[in-house]
Amino acid sequence: DIKSSDALGTWYNGTENTGLYYAGNLIQTTDMGQLQAVLISVSPIDELLEKYKLSYDVEATLFIDNMRYFTTIVQDDKSLIGTELNSQVYNQVIGQGQIFIGEADIVDEKYITYYTPLSNLDEDRFGIFFIGTPVDHIYELSNQFGYKARTAIVLIGVILFASMHLFLKFSLFNPLQSLSVLIERIRRNEKIPDSNPIEKSSTELSVLYESIQDMYEDIKHSEKALEEIAYIDSLTGIHNRNALMANYTSSRCKEAIHSLILLNIDSVKSINRIAGPRIGDELIIVVANRLKQICVEEQLELFNVAGGEFVLVSRQRLDIDELSHLKVALLNALSIEYRLHEHTINATCSIGMAYSSKCEEGFCSSPQGFEELYKNAEYALMLAKDDGKNTGVIFDNSLSKYKVRINEIEVALASALEHNELYLNYQPKLDLKSNRCIGFESLIRWSHPTLGNIPPDVFIPIAEMNGEIQKIGDFVIREALKFINKINVNMNSNHIISINVSPLQIMSDTFVEEFLEWIRKSKVNPEWVELEITESTLMESLKEVSERISKIRRMGVNIALDDFGTGYSSLTYLSKLPIDILKIDKSFVDIISIDVSRSLVQDIIKIGKKMNLKIIAEGVENREQLSYLIDHGCDEIQGYYYSKPLVEEDALKLIEEANVKVGVNQIN
Repeated sequence: DIKSSDALGTWYNGTENTGLYYAGNLIQTTDMGQLQAVLISVSPIDELLEKYKLSYDVEATLFIDNMRYFTTIVQDDKSLIGTELNSQVYNQVIGQGQIFIGEADIVDEKYITYYTPLSNLDEDRFGIFFIGTPVDHIYELSNQFGYKARTAIVLIGVILFASMHLFLKFSLFNPLQSLSVLIERIRRNEKIPDSNPIEKSSTELSVLYESIQDMYEDIKHSEKALEEIAYIDSLTGIHNRNALMANYTSSRCKEAIHSLILLNIDSVKSINRIAGPRIGDELIIVVANRLKQICVEEQLELFNVAGGEFVLVSRQRLDIDELSHLKVALLNALSIEYRLHEHTINATCSIGMAYSSKCEEGFCSSPQGFEELYKNAEYALMLAKDDGKNTGVIFDNSLSKYKVRINEIEVALASALEHNELYLNYQPKLDLKSNRCIGFESLIRWSHPTLGNIPPDVFIPIAEMNGEIQKIGDFVIREALKFINKINVNMNSNHIISINVSPLQIMSDTFVEEFLEWIRKSKVNPEWVELEITESTLMESLKEVSERISKIRRMGVNIALDDFGTGYSSLTYLSKLPIDILKIDKSFVDIISIDVSRSLVQDIIKIGKKMNLKIIAEGVENREQLSYLIDHGCDEIQGYYYSKPLVEEDALKLIEEANVKVGVNQIN
């Protein structure tokens, strides 16, 4: 009945058939949990002693400390295993290390007894070996063989004992001690010896020792391989996000970190799509190699946390001027023209930097200090991207108010739906052929009691970052469907409602089924609905997104590509996308007034028409823009020149007045 032991090298008494067991921890996890134990049965000792008893009519016992662990002595049909040794004998043999010879009553019979100590490799006495011969048996032999025979018997007894003692020492106890030392070193994660100290005569134990050595080496090699898989980025060969988190977010983090830099290669996903993932990967490798050189020069640690996203960590104190110099050096080194095979790529990067002034208090050597630095760098990176990319921002005290504002918005956003602070506005869309309002685009709005009106371009990125976008997106879809159903059912019309979908929404595994279920429950005709997705949504995962929107499209829902021209989609890919509508971004409509640039809008319209796409222009704000779009075949417009976004009540009034011509003639 052997159980795992917390102590290394524990002896257990076995059954009559199995003798003695020796158990010890072999391999342990980092939190000292036991994974495996080595178990050695030494039952052959029982058999050996029994053979000597039968051959020479002697009794034999092996004591571990003062307890019988092997014995041939049986009294009243019961083995004496587990009984204790006489204290006088124990003190002389174990305590003083002397041999003890005397007489003893064993099973009501006089015996000549012989005790000798047993020692381990360190010469520590841990047990006793005993041989006893009945006195009557000696007298009987004496009468038969005389003095010489008695002498020979004594010599045979001594030789027998010496042989048994040597056998136990070299074949069992010394090897077990060597195994114990080996296991203890493994437990302490210390270097184990290359050689095998167990004599080849102990074949089984020697093989076991070598097996444990081999197993330990295999485990070490496996640990190293697993560590490389877990902590090394396979593409660039540098440490990855797991390594960054392990180094700086665990309770073992002791080394101070002073500055943290987030660096993103701009538009990696678009480069992957246009030039192919092989070119995108090669670009990341080239950038990583350049960053390695800079990190060596500037004494920085480098991590590749995701594709074209890198983290640089400095343990040195860098002031604002040194960080500014480093920012310029990084931008100059990376924002250049890359020639990769047959492709020439003008890649840029965006940088967010943060530093700590609290290191003297030990703050930046804690996980909390790291997390604050990382979040500050994220805010700075967000601002760098908002500034048009290919730039860097250093988070300092001047940005603290911005960070506080963002934190306030993030907290308030969590309960905005519950408090009915979110609502929809509806911007009318004008058909340029019929001069009538043919539908609306639903636009989310937020009015907070203390923070005021918060623009969507402020709170939507925060919602995407903290996961609230799923709930907000669901709310927009449900409200927009209710709105269009109310208009079309009550007024017997066929107006269209456009609904913007976040990339995170459409990438959700349940989005397609949930969206189609909402349409069924609302009893809305699918042809009344347009889903607007951005170029970045499509390019996030072209194949997967295309499959999802194709399923929605087959139900009769129209798909519009929003903000066309602001991303990196090529015309080749545009022809393959499952879309029905092309929306020209406001930034292109704005340049209609510039003679040199207005031809771009004309080209976009021509391309869309050749692909049988409906063309809608956003952000039309003056008569000149409207006239140009009409002249070049644009189908629909929306913008302040026609109507600003309306609350639901005003949108309903606009439809009610539809019998009064609403269109180009009225807005002239």
